Order: sequence, then structure tokens, then C-alpha cells
Amino acid sequence: MRKGFTLLELLLVVGIVGILATITVLNYSGIRPEAMKAKVMAELRNIESALLTYEARHYCFPPVENWEDYLLNDSPRLINRIPKDPYSPSGAHYQYDLDTTTTPGTYLILSVGPDGSRDATVGNDVVDNVDDDIVVTNARNINQ
Repeated sequence: MRKGFTLLELLLVVGIVGILATITVLNYSGIRPEAMKAKVMAELRNIESALLTYEARHYCFPPVENWEDYLLNDSPRLINRIPKDPYSPSGAHYQYDLDTTTTPGTYLILSVGPDGSRDATVGNDVVDNVDDDIVVTNARNINQ
């Protein structure tokens, strides 16, 4: 009686393990980008919560210029920090824009998204050119 494996049996096992490893890598390679988008959306919602609290306290949204300071320095503080946009090539913070032609205002909080450039604009209660930007807004219409 012989003990051990033949060369053919070993090659077969190595081939099956290789196929299973390839399938596993291909299935999990798409998870990281989706996880990044989910993280960004959660951070944008956190900023939105601070903006809405600010608006409830002061009956208006903070102005676009130095908006971070308004959220960070309100008493009590509305948010501990404004996170950096992980998609920004320069490492900038998330962006905020406000259309004051509507009352109380149409806000836009955004990440530049995977392409690293801002396309989205806000005006007349509409957000245009969202493309791959990740946005949170109170606008009535969002156009791709």
C-alpha cells in the first residue's frame, strides 16, 4: 500500500485552490469603493445634521464663506470637526454651497467623488450636473 499523493492529484488541488482564490478576489474587489461612498455619505449626513441644527437656532443657514467656523464655534458646538473629503486631490474638506434665492435657502453639501472634480451646482431649488459627485441637499430637484 502506497502512502502520499500523485503529481496529478497535487496539481488538481493547487488548480482548484487557485480558482477559488481568483473568484474570492474578484467578488471582494468592488467592496472597498462602495464602503468609501457609504462613509462619505455618512459624514455628509452628519454635516447636514449640524447645518439643520444651526438653521433651527438662528433661522438661517450659515453663509458659504467660513461656514465651517459657524458650525464649529456655535455654542454649544454643533460638530466636532469637518472631515476631509477622501476624494479631494488636494485633501480639502467637504464643500458647502447655499442658494439664497429660496427661503430659508437651498443648501448643497458635497464630496467631489471618484473623479476628484466638482461638477454640481445649486440654484433655484435645483441641483445640476451631479455626475459622480456625492451630494446631500434639500433641493426639490436633482439633475444628473
